[in-house]
Amino acid sequence: KWRISRHCAIDVITPNKFRPFQHAAYGTNLSQSEKRMIGDHIEAVAERILSSDERGGYYDGNRKRDSVYHTLSFEEFYQGWGVTSDFYKGKQLSVVIPVQDEEKTIGNVIEELRKMEPFEIIVDVNGSSDKTKKIAKDKGATTIVYKEARGNDVGRSLGTYFAKGEIVLFIDGDFVIPASELYPFA
Repeated sequence: KWRISRHCAIDVITPNKFRPFQHAAYGTNLSQSEKRMIGDHIEAVAERILSSDERGGYYDGNRKRDSVYHTLSFEEFYQGWGVTSDFYKGKQLSVVIPVQDEEKTIGNVIEELRKMEPFEIIVDVNGSSDKTKKIAKDKGATTIVYKEARGNDVGRSLGTYFAKGEIVLFIDGDFVIPASELYPFA
């Protein structure tokens, strides 16, 4: 069950009190009362969003995004290869995979993704101490390497920054998903 709360109260009881003539609706149409209540809640949410900071008042886990976006400095960058495909109605697919210590699975993940004919596979290797980087490069993925662990969200953001395809698919590198199950998401 969802609950909307905020730091100051908005009286929705008085304007939304039960009025039988306003609760009549047919089929899938909303009644006047339902429309008014939804409008009140949207107004409250909009006020909350407009009065908060750039993250909407949510904590970001102390991610180091500034070092990613302002300097875009990383230890290594390897440009991989891909194919131009007719699978996606004239658009091209970029796949972004943020990873850390995934040497046991990343090779198979990339091989399975190749069946989807992506324009590129971007592997963001952050904080790895194993052979993930080498395997990703050997499999032809564009590989971005950071020695420091930066998290999946930063890896996805950075991969999207470099992506050239009009369609971006995000997946994890720790298990293989059959290409046939990924097609609906691309």
